[in-house]
Amino acid sequence: MLETVREFGLEQLAASGEERTVRLAHADYAIALAERADRDATSGVFRPWFNRLAAEQGNLRTALAWLEHAGEVERTLQLAGALWPLWYAQGPYHEERALLERVLTAGSDAPFHVRGRAQWGAGILALTQGDVDEAHRHFAAATAQARTLGYTLALSGGLLSLGWIAIHRGDFECALEHQRESLALAHESAGRGGAVGFVAQVLGDLGSSAFAQGHLDQAEAVFQEALDRRRLTNQSWGVALSHVGLGFVFASRGAHQQALASLTEGLVQANDNGDRRLTALALAGVAIVAVAWGKPRTAARLFGAVDRPEASGLPIEPAYRSAKDRAIAACRTAMGERAFAAAWAEGRSLGPDAAIAEAAALAASPDLADVRPPSKLSPREVDVLRLIVEGRTDREIGEALFISRRTVMTHVSNILAKLGVDSRTAAAAHAVRDNLL
Repeated sequence: MLETVREFGLEQLAASGEERTVRLAHADYAIALAERADRDATSGVFRPWFNRLAAEQGNLRTALAWLEHAGEVERTLQLAGALWPLWYAQGPYHEERALLERVLTAGSDAPFHVRGRAQWGAGILALTQGDVDEAHRHFAAATAQARTLGYTLALSGGLLSLGWIAIHRGDFECALEHQRESLALAHESAGRGGAVGFVAQVLGDLGSSAFAQGHLDQAEAVFQEALDRRRLTNQSWGVALSHVGLGFVFASRGAHQQALASLTEGLVQANDNGDRRLTALALAGVAIVAVAWGKPRTAARLFGAVDRPEASGLPIEPAYRSAKDRAIAACRTAMGERAFAAAWAEGRSLGPDAAIAEAAALAASPDLADVRPPSKLSPREVDVLRLIVEGRTDREIGEALFISRRTVMTHVSNILAKLGVDSRTAAAAHAVRDNLL
């Protein structure tokens, strides 16, 4: 409506004495719409509902604002709890997280079936912003209540979220314990007709933890099982997520063709589903392959595209961050700081479609080859080299591996000799370029 017409209509509504009734009806419409979208998206119908909710942003925000102002705490929790997945996919999160925190405080006595999903969403947005302790507070409270009430699927989700906390803290063994318990409960719930797709979600997280620990065979197996399950239930977003996970596994093995095929498939589907977080992760995976394949300028442009302004606040998932950081360090070394910065800036100016087209062009290159030379290094030397690539000092390497600084220096000297290079920087570039880690 024109603003003057809208203001006149609101004045007439207030004068009618029926404003609260009409506002409640409007809010209930918004809640029903958001909850249906949430259910359908969980079962795989993601993009149509994403588009619908994006088009309804004005209505949804108006309903949220009025519900909160009117003190309709349970309805506010319902609507915010159904909308957080949309907020998570889009980012940034400051306004939405603040709203969730306010209504959770106001609705501290609300029943779990109303409060639980909003609390989970608040934890996820907090975790995405790096506030691990606050996220843990939300997840632990929701998990404890789900366990007390005997809600199997909610407990599975709570344990899965505690696994995310462990991943962010670098404790992948703890993450695996939570994920395995979560998987058993997800299977139990699915056996009783619960959310079958959630099993694939847990499998995907198991794959991420296995990848972060270097257990590539295990990671591939669970990513593939998750992909098969998601295909059966037409979960296009989940299919994209599985493809990206597999792409990182293949890249770590030096299987460039497989990696790019999987990553670009996931990239296109992630973009089609409107998930900027997953799109950025897939682009980072393609850039990692580009570095290993000797295409540092393409890699720098793609890393810049991941960092483009509209994707700010969408950090790379921690299970994959180490691989990304190593590749960026090697790319910077290979190009030199000035050329790297220029290519990065070019990438930041690329729109999503242009970045995806550049990634697809790399995948279609006729001279792409799968190469991973046999390692000349011992397992311990590989551990040391991995930390060199991350930019660690001798003291930091020793602390990480529980060995003396003198032993670290010996390992570094042996690594330089075996790789035929004369500096740690050259060794790092060699490691990423030839995919030695």
